Amino acid sequence: MTERLRRGDSGLGASGPASARVIGAISWIALVIAFVTGVGELVALTGIDSPFAIANPFNTIIGIAALFAALERALRFKTSRWLG
Repeated sequence: MTERLRRGDSGLGASGPASARVIGAISWIALVIAFVTGVGELVALTGIDSPFAIANPFNTIIGIAALFAALERALRFKTSRWLG
């Protein structure tokens, strides 16, 4: 296990490249949704009506999903072979 991590292999990409791509795509979608809703909230703070309104429980779920997505992306980037 540690030898694989030293070589820069996160484990999931080598044994299941399709599942790694699906997880990556879901992470990007979660980050984009969180970004769009965050921009909408910032627009609402300026006094302009927000183009959409999201209830607080859903906003919390989006935030948690964005946190996990960002963590997944960061860990994927950490084990990237491009970093050396």
